[in-house]
Amino acid sequence: MVTKTRPIPIGVRRRGWRAPAWLGAHLRSRQQMVPLPAPATRIPALLWFGAVLFFFGIYTNIGVKFAEVSTIPMVSALPGLALLLCYPGLVSPRMVRFVVVPMLFVLAFSVLAPQFGRLLFKRVAGVGQTGFSALIGYVVAWTLARFGRVRLHKFLAIAIPVFLILIVVELALPPMRALMIAYHDLYGLDLDLDVLADRENTMGGYRPKLFTSETSYVATSAMLLLIGYVWTGAGVRRYVFAAGYMVVAVALIRSPIVALALPPIFAAVYTDPSLGRNRGLYAFWVTIITVMVVSAVALLGFEVIANRLSSALSGQDYSTTYRTYGALVVAFNVLKAHPLFGAGAGTLLPVKDIVISTYLDLGVPLDAAETSWLYSINNAFASVLIYFGLVGTTVLLVFLWRLFKSDVNRPVLPVLLAFLCYNMTYGGIYTPTYFATVAAIFTVAKLRVITPPRPTASRRPPFRISA
Repeated sequence: MVTKTRPIPIGVRRRGWRAPAWLGAHLRSRQQMVPLPAPATRIPALLWFGAVLFFFGIYTNIGVKFAEVSTIPMVSALPGLALLLCYPGLVSPRMVRFVVVPMLFVLAFSVLAPQFGRLLFKRVAGVGQTGFSALIGYVVAWTLARFGRVRLHKFLAIAIPVFLILIVVELALPPMRALMIAYHDLYGLDLDLDVLADRENTMGGYRPKLFTSETSYVATSAMLLLIGYVWTGAGVRRYVFAAGYMVVAVALIRSPIVALALPPIFAAVYTDPSLGRNRGLYAFWVTIITVMVVSAVALLGFEVIANRLSSALSGQDYSTTYRTYGALVVAFNVLKAHPLFGAGAGTLLPVKDIVISTYLDLGVPLDAAETSWLYSINNAFASVLIYFGLVGTTVLLVFLWRLFKSDVNRPVLPVLLAFLCYNMTYGGIYTPTYFATVAAIFTVAKLRVITPPRPTASRRPPFRISA
């Protein structure tokens, strides 16, 4: 007599195989990773007030030092975060998974990184910062989705011109700068505008900070506002407005980061289903306008662009060097010393000599290389290689493939370009700024109009043959 035995599921056959089975199921799944709750029909006062405080705190990005070289990041976002966490429906098991998984990844590669015991405090701090950053990213995605595409577009249509007007006021009126310094003083941050302006001589002099400590944050915010304005809208008019706003933003901020909005916007018009059957004609005219915009920017800032390009190639404009080829050269040299698991998250101390010597070879001034080496990797591609090595980079590439597979609606090209362009501007891949920005990009991308508009019914009644 033959008895049939019930097969044991793969995930529970052996305890040692449960994790690989769960990982395989997770990779095959199409369940969305970034939260996307339905837009609220009515926005309560708690959500409005909390969101304003929260996003302003993210934008200003002020941390508080509690040791000589240790900082609690983005304390400025905590008041708004506390209010939003009180909103019903935000805290959930999904949020816990969203926070814990990145922490486990960073912890694993911190243990495998060199000098784990000697740098234990910094490694643990890096894991904790990753969890806080993931929490910030989750709340960003959840909040934007609750507001919905239509509300976001109406808000951005007002916010962008107001943003540009405030920059003009800051550049024109010294009392505005005093107000910014007073705001930073609330958090104990010493913001010396004269020191910050020293390296801006080749960029047209003083550039706007607008309640942040770095012009790069202002430029990145302008880039994201323009991308969000285009993605949340419908019709061709928004492309024309975005082109005009871009010219003004580049002229005021004088940063190439703003122009990085151009590739995702340019790709969007060629793949925008909301334009209907006239998409090819609209794309042609947007191309013409884009060429005119680029030409106008080049003519307006020819001298500044030429000086900055010359300084960047010689290493004197080290801000550009840190964001582009310099950081990649550092990553290549670090991989030669630590190829598998990198230097580990939390600190660059194990590769300090490699970072400084590489930048000196590239022409970065000695005082800049020795004083700013700890914050000199401002390129996410280089950061991944440096912190996690080839093994960690492979894991993150698989994760990104899964993210694009589950969370990015077609067309994918504008989203991919926006993600890649932002990664060229910032290297703190486990910081709140990075998680918040990436979460905003993917959330707004999911809110796009991805289906062509339905043809409107003709007002003329259909022709009928009467009997």
